[in-house]
Amino acid sequence: MEDLLPHQWKPRDPTKVLLLHGLNGMGKSELALYFANLHRYDYFTYIHTFHFGNEAQLYQEYLEAAKNLGLSIPEGLPMNELKNKFHSQLENYLKGPWLLILDNVNQKLTKEDFPQNGGVVLITSIDQSVWEKSQANALEVKEFTLDEATSVLSKVTGEEKSEDMRQLALEVGCFPFAVYQIASYIAGTPGRSIADYRAIYNSQKKPHRARLSDNERLLDVLETIWDITFQEIKKNELAQEWLNVATYLYPKHITKQLLEDWIKAKHPEHSGEAADRVFRLLGKYGLMRLREDRQSFSLHALLQRVLKHKQGDAATRQKIFEESFDFIYDYLSNVSTMDIQTWEKGKKCLPHLANLLENKYVGSLPLEKYLNGLLLASNLSITSFIGDCKGALKYAERGLEVCGSLDETRAPIAFINFAYHKGIALMGLSDSTGALVHFLLAMLTFRDLDHSRYPIEVIHNVFYYIGVIGIYFSSLGAYKEAAKTYSLYLKTLQKIRGDKDLEMWAQLHLGLILARLGKLNDGYDKVNEILEFQKQECEGKDHLRLKEALRFMGVILIELGDYEEARRCLKKALEMGQRLYKEAEGPELALDLNNYGKVLGKLGKHKKSKKFLLSGLEMIEKIRGKSDLLAGLISRNVGEVLSNLDNPQQALEYARNSLRMFRRVYKNIKHPEKVRSLNVKGSIYRRLGNPAKALNVNHKALRLAQEIYGEKPHYDLGIVWAERGETLHHLTDLAGAIAAYEKALSILKIAYQREDHPNQMSIKQKLKQVHFEQTLFTVAFL
Repeated sequence: MEDLLPHQWKPRDPTKVLLLHGLNGMGKSELALYFANLHRYDYFTYIHTFHFGNEAQLYQEYLEAAKNLGLSIPEGLPMNELKNKFHSQLENYLKGPWLLILDNVNQKLTKEDFPQNGGVVLITSIDQSVWEKSQANALEVKEFTLDEATSVLSKVTGEEKSEDMRQLALEVGCFPFAVYQIASYIAGTPGRSIADYRAIYNSQKKPHRARLSDNERLLDVLETIWDITFQEIKKNELAQEWLNVATYLYPKHITKQLLEDWIKAKHPEHSGEAADRVFRLLGKYGLMRLREDRQSFSLHALLQRVLKHKQGDAATRQKIFEESFDFIYDYLSNVSTMDIQTWEKGKKCLPHLANLLENKYVGSLPLEKYLNGLLLASNLSITSFIGDCKGALKYAERGLEVCGSLDETRAPIAFINFAYHKGIALMGLSDSTGALVHFLLAMLTFRDLDHSRYPIEVIHNVFYYIGVIGIYFSSLGAYKEAAKTYSLYLKTLQKIRGDKDLEMWAQLHLGLILARLGKLNDGYDKVNEILEFQKQECEGKDHLRLKEALRFMGVILIELGDYEEARRCLKKALEMGQRLYKEAEGPELALDLNNYGKVLGKLGKHKKSKKFLLSGLEMIEKIRGKSDLLAGLISRNVGEVLSNLDNPQQALEYARNSLRMFRRVYKNIKHPEKVRSLNVKGSIYRRLGNPAKALNVNHKALRLAQEIYGEKPHYDLGIVWAERGETLHHLTDLAGAIAAYEKALSILKIAYQREDHPNQMSIKQKLKQVHFEQTLFTVAFL
């Protein structure tokens, strides 16, 4: 392994990879860690171990590793992008060689799974085929030679090599893991010697069995070794009980904090030092291995297997499993997306719940408890601080499969829960169509519930989801469904006497949805009612409710064409938000910057508009990455402003990015945001002097708008016709331009319920110009 270390490190040298493979218990992980510790200070500047086997936990380990290197990671960043950012940092910015240990790998790896230059990768696995180049870069970890085994025993115990030591090493097959376990026991137990241990071992070992595989022989040896160790552990009842609990947890990352909280919950009579004593005892005897952070440890998979066997019959194991499940479930139930102080607990403990849900004894849990576990796992997986949408989807689908077994009263509530979580997970995975279907199913099931059959707290629990589903319907362009959902939400809110904040929130969203549906005046009336009420309630003081009402009003006023009043509302909303959030960066502030920048553009203040829009875009990309929907929305607005600033080439890049974003997220959904982005893209091509290409884009925008709105005179459709008129004008198709402008005006007259909207006035001016040119052309021809 020393060949992995060149005499002179060069940052552009290709990464060196070595696969350590062999049977369980051969000490592959121990060998990798020994190599890391040996060269921690004299060679490597950075060392990190990643544990495979649990996708959610592996994601968290990469996330923590990236942040430890000072990287800013957006919420919900996909695993492949997270890896790439982490790898790029190691390849380009470290001032010395790095070492990555990929431990217990159980999937195929390629060179894209680690950095390409500047360091070393050690892979440990029982399967040689996990690494594509393993033939040339592999080391099989086998039993120790007799000399190696006795050297380890002598070094750890401090005893000179002896015949007893040699015989003991041979009796345990020179298995590395077994040798380390024996050495740890003797070193940790005062008065014990190699000779003592050999006598105890031979008195307790199993009778010889013929035709055993190496794996079976190792298990026999370890079972006897651990039987001896457990006699010491039993002297500490807490340690013994905790080992039973840990048998069913995710073995690679068990924190000291979890042990402390378990003692507080189950044995409050013990002092705060009890966890330290258990922690030290298990580490001393080699049963749990301390990790690099010194605050967590891992449990060998073989030890978990033996511990389960030692717990007795199936009924006893099932009882211990259920106790472990109850503890982890209760522990995670206190994690809240609204309380940042609990996020770390959620990150570190979710893998334990995932491990429990994969255990065979999960089928013996009461159905309600099993479903609660699936729901909690799905809910935590999709939170912004974990962002594992695939995991969330898996648990939600399991829940949907099982919830039909509940009685007719409980089944609908469970169905709403899991349909909602599946919808959220599918949104995160960019399956907007699937998300829409599951949101609709959840909403319809809630609508048909007989609320009188349920306790009020049950209705409250699922009621929150309906409001969120309304938001998602809106974001998916399903405005009719969103309006129905908010109406149902408000109706239910009145029935259960919900709080005023929720009612205000729903009224504001319903007002905006009505505006999106083309009912601008109805939307304005509903939002204005809330705004006036909040002005009185807040008495001139900053409050989130007033800020939100100002924001919603500003957005609707933009559509109504009252740009100056919209500017006043949106400026107040932005400034109030900056004071309330203490200028902390977040999606809400990025949205306020976008709205204010957009209205400045409508007023012709394009340089100021660009400044606010780019600030909002930079903020949301920093928080959520470039693939966020809000980033797509702001990019389109930036493109429109740059086009007006006579920078159409750069504007086109922003418009393209916006359209790509909406196409990726909404895929087969006919969404109004696609129409708006196509419209902006077409106008930019026209400014670039390519009206033919602009007309081609306009064809797509018009066809999509007609598919969305049909014969309904929606303002989006009118704007597309207006853009068509301007493009045809540039192509000197004057008759076509006149027809398109007149079509736009006929639609907008109905949509705006007026004839003096700024968009209408602009179109009338352009139409007048085309008529004038047509007259000149006719006179010249005559």
